[in-house]
Amino acid sequence: MERRKLGWLYSVMCFFIGYNKTLLSHCSEQSRNQVKKYFAALVIMMILWGFIGYNLGRVYFKLPWLYASVVAAVLVVLVIMVERQIILSSKNKWIKGVRIFLAAAMAVLGAVITDQIIFQEDLEKMKVTAVQEEVERLLPYRTMQLQQQIAELDSIISVKESEKNKLTREVERRPRIYTYDVEVERDSANNVVRKFIKRQSIPNPKIEMLKDLNAQIKSLRDEKRQKETQLITMRQELEEELKSKKGFIDEINLMIKLILGSWGGIIAWASFFLIFLAMELLIVVTKYFESESDYDKMIQYSAQVNKLHFQYPPPEVPQPDRGQKETEASL
Repeated sequence: MERRKLGWLYSVMCFFIGYNKTLLSHCSEQSRNQVKKYFAALVIMMILWGFIGYNLGRVYFKLPWLYASVVAAVLVVLVIMVERQIILSSKNKWIKGVRIFLAAAMAVLGAVITDQIIFQEDLEKMKVTAVQEEVERLLPYRTMQLQQQIAELDSIISVKESEKNKLTREVERRPRIYTYDVEVERDSANNVVRKFIKRQSIPNPKIEMLKDLNAQIKSLRDEKRQKETQLITMRQELEEELKSKKGFIDEINLMIKLILGSWGGIIAWASFFLIFLAMELLIVVTKYFESESDYDKMIQYSAQVNKLHFQYPPPEVPQPDRGQKETEASL
């Protein structure tokens, strides 16, 4: 067939779907139309999974927009590689089955993420309800723990107060302590001549102990006051803690609960699932339910020619020896 010059747009399409532009230039309009169909379906998939990948990074993994864009780009590349497996392979039933299974899984994921974005307000309401239920379940246990800690601090403070009162009485009774030093005067024969007794007054050492005890009691009272404040704000702190720890599984569980909670949710999810599944299977349907193009036949013909070439190599032509070449030259 006469070679037809193809523009830059065909170069882009061939690059994405994996076709050889040179071979395509020798093919009919049927093959070129098939390239356009494959590329259109692939663009739909790239846009779809770019959108899903970006929202997956932003909504579920709480990534900045730049990292979410990287996730979207990775998913787009994976989709291109997967679709090339279908486009460039022969009509293999195993590959077809794997692609249909993968399409169903990706359609489920895509429908869940899309429903998450569309039903965001409903999910927020369910999150509030779920957090309140969790708070009601955990609050009695957390409150009991704090009350036990406060009671323990009370008993420790009481013991310390008793020690303080006892020390205070002792210090009031004996604020100072007297010590006695004996000095002896001796003569040359080392006999005791006179004795001098010196009395010294020093503060009671228990005063320092009393200061340390007061500091301990103050620290314990501050800790008790902090626990009592925490007891008052326990509900609010528990709500904030639970809201900050909601993860991917919690989001999925709430989404499933929302979908199965009403017929409207089931119909909406099923609609998105079928739409995603249909878009996922566009290339599979195009590949397996359209007749072969002359591009496919050209590839098959080239493969058969190469097989025959390796199975039946051409016979080697015997080379004349040097003496025969000289005889023929003289003649």
